[in-house]
Amino acid sequence: MDLPIVSGDSYLLRILTVHADELLTERHSVTGLQSMVADQLISLLPSGEIRAAAVAQRLNMSARSFTRQLAKEGTTFGEILERLRRRLATRYLAHDRMSIKQIAWLLGYSEPGAFTHAYKRWTGTTPRRARQKQPPGLPSATLVSSDHEELGIGVLDIPIFQSI
Repeated sequence: MDLPIVSGDSYLLRILTVHADELLTERHSVTGLQSMVADQLISLLPSGEIRAAAVAQRLNMSARSFTRQLAKEGTTFGEILERLRRRLATRYLAHDRMSIKQIAWLLGYSEPGAFTHAYKRWTGTTPRRARQKQPPGLPSATLVSSDHEELGIGVLDIPIFQSI
């Protein structure tokens, strides 16, 4: 257990640790089923096991009750998944050391082409072009509100994070 990981990427670890800490801070300020679903999805995304039934089971709910409760909150599983992926994609693209392939995997896409297609649908541009438009060497994964506005996704527009 105390042996170092030979192929470890300390830069990626720092990025993901900062990002995880930010997400935990945000999650503690939000309640409701949407927040719990987002929490579950974050851990499930890299595995690709992002079905509503899997999340419902992890929350000890039947798939039907799960869907009904989300409807009461005015959303669907697909909408939560899409908002979360879009938000994470924007953060991950801010780091030029993370490849498009790595980002696609972290977001639960089966291949980079599927991620590129989704990103283009969200923003009207490809991930590579979006990355080229960013100033080089961004120091942190933290996005300020102006970054969200440029992409048309303000933090307050994302129901999961409305209380932030």
